[in-house]
Amino acid sequence: MSDAPRLSVVMPMRNCAHCVCAMLDSLRQQNIPLQIVVVDDASEDDGPARVEAWSRQTGQPVELLRNERQLYSYGSRLKGLARAVAPVVWNVDADDRIPPNAGIGDALECMEREGADIVHGRACGVSSGSSLQQPLVWTEPVAERLSGSDIFSAFMARDYPPATLCNKFFSARLVKAVLAAAPAMTVRYFDVKFLGLLFLLHAQSYVACNDLLYEYRMRAHRPSWLYARQADALLLLEQRLTPLVAGQAPEQTPAFREYCRRRLIIQTGHLSLMAEAELRQLLAQRGDSHDWLTQNMLPNLSREGLLTALYRSLAANAARLYGWSEALLRLHGASSDVLAGETCQMAEESLCLAAQEWLCGDFSTKTCCRLARSALHLGRALPTSEPDRHAPGDARFERTALALLLGNARLARAITDIMAPQVDITRKAN
Repeated sequence: MSDAPRLSVVMPMRNCAHCVCAMLDSLRQQNIPLQIVVVDDASEDDGPARVEAWSRQTGQPVELLRNERQLYSYGSRLKGLARAVAPVVWNVDADDRIPPNAGIGDALECMEREGADIVHGRACGVSSGSSLQQPLVWTEPVAERLSGSDIFSAFMARDYPPATLCNKFFSARLVKAVLAAAPAMTVRYFDVKFLGLLFLLHAQSYVACNDLLYEYRMRAHRPSWLYARQADALLLLEQRLTPLVAGQAPEQTPAFREYCRRRLIIQTGHLSLMAEAELRQLLAQRGDSHDWLTQNMLPNLSREGLLTALYRSLAANAARLYGWSEALLRLHGASSDVLAGETCQMAEESLCLAAQEWLCGDFSTKTCCRLARSALHLGRALPTSEPDRHAPGDARFERTALALLLGNARLARAITDIMAPQVDITRKAN
């Protein structure tokens, strides 16, 4: 029997000493000839030493690459993909695992039999402290089989395209195409969105399989700074990948841009809700909102990026809430004139004043209502085509950014209360 690997596994890691060996153990249990490539992203713990010790103890070769400086998952994964030698390539993360009931062998046989560029399987999630596998419906295949440009268009037709990496196998041909096309850039978060979409964009054939391939370890919650990185990544995604989509699948460019903006609105809503929760706790401890903004937002998202995300989200959320209100008024025969708002400048000043009262510890219903009302008026007054025209100078930035975060949190909470009242984004697992 040949010792040539049937499957190349690429795994970036940073500060994963506590979990990387568990992932390696779960890979070895598949009893498939593997090439394992681990890319250490300038870890500050002994993760690399543990990987080397695991390789010696088990006899499973591991190609360990070390980044001298942090490249984040995007740069690290590309570095590892360039070393893959097997005909089929699989991306995994060091803090997840391959479940005992995974059908890796069956999925690999499907890949080899079909000769597809992508085989898309299922994934589950397990929360911290639990062994219960939760199906992740949003990661499941979109069709039985697809070819050519239909692959990317089928994913773009979804409200939440499952552009994941870890529950898919990719052909060596497709990996080479993505390596040639991937822009050289720094992506600090959401690398799966960039690479997942590039794989879909360059694939020629796609097949679904019903096998469970992957188990994500779910976070208890995500702090605001992680959502800030997500917003930063989504702005970069739209900027850098739109030209690639326009060149490869021009008819899908509008759908791709809409996807980027829709995801940005959702993630910015989450960011605002987490910011509100963290600021409220900070104020109870007599902390400083200036320090919070400096430590949590600005290292992860530029001033311009933060304002762009907040203005876009505010405009979209206000439009949705106003649309519902107008529909209710029409239903009851009332005039929509009662929804008349303020000018953009007046509404922004009202929002800043209400936010200042909140930041001084006034969390009363009256103040929260003023925040919501001013945010609605401002969002409605913003231009719908490109509501990121504002760029306050240093003196106004902090006041405006905090007001937009709190106002956007009010609107996001109102929408969540209507659409999913049982969900508390500040506590839900991700």
